[in-house]
Amino acid sequence: MLIQSKGARRYAGGPFFAFLAVLFALAGTTRAQDLKTVKSPDGKLEYRIFIAGQEDTALFRLAYQVFYQGKMLLDTSFLGFDIWEQEPLLGENVGLIGASTASGKGWNGFTGRYMQNGSLGRALEVETRVYNDGIAFRYHLMRSMPMADLYLSEETTEFSLDQPPPASPSLPLRVERPGAGWLEIDEVPLKGFPRMNLGKSADKVLVSRLSRDLGNPRYVLAAKTPLTGPWRIIGVSSTANDLTTRQIRSDLAQTMPQ
Repeated sequence: MLIQSKGARRYAGGPFFAFLAVLFALAGTTRAQDLKTVKSPDGKLEYRIFIAGQEDTALFRLAYQVFYQGKMLLDTSFLGFDIWEQEPLLGENVGLIGASTASGKGWNGFTGRYMQNGSLGRALEVETRVYNDGIAFRYHLMRSMPMADLYLSEETTEFSLDQPPPASPSLPLRVERPGAGWLEIDEVPLKGFPRMNLGKSADKVLVSRLSRDLGNPRYVLAAKTPLTGPWRIIGVSSTANDLTTRQIRSDLAQTMPQ
């Protein structure tokens, strides 16, 4: 595979995954073909989105990485959602079925549509913009029979830092990856969508946790599809003093519902 990863927890490895890779190749669906890369206008920031193996399950899953000035800033981090009473996770066992690129003032973008096998057409899009000073992405949950009435249990977006995160992470979260740079994790809130918090899915991995304002232990949002979620932002800089997402937020404000 073409994907770099320093964390054994997350990367497809070992005889079992090697066997799976051979099966996918024989079927003409080699997962490396789903690797897409987008760079910032100045070429220093690079975003990769792809399908990767998980250590604790045989299911492949949608994931991303972030590189800054040639050095890994975020290791393999998984994407997707937990839909109430539906398995597997939305983002697992998917394949790329459509892609488009775009660009605007100060950014380059990519949108990928991913279909989930064996799910009666469950699909999602990930829309990404890569700026010189950060990355923003958001999900589009596509309409399908299983998700016509959507009950969202949790968002499962990860941020793999490759170092222990703060004991009580909160937004906006600023973290230094020594030798690579600084990053800031935050969101652009969307009216009607639960706010994002951060929890830990592993020693060095943060995961989104949505506010449970409904007071319902089973799901955090009841909605109809198609549904567009809020932007997740990863600000990037060489130094803490220069780290800002102000310009990114100003640009993204133009994409928000009025």
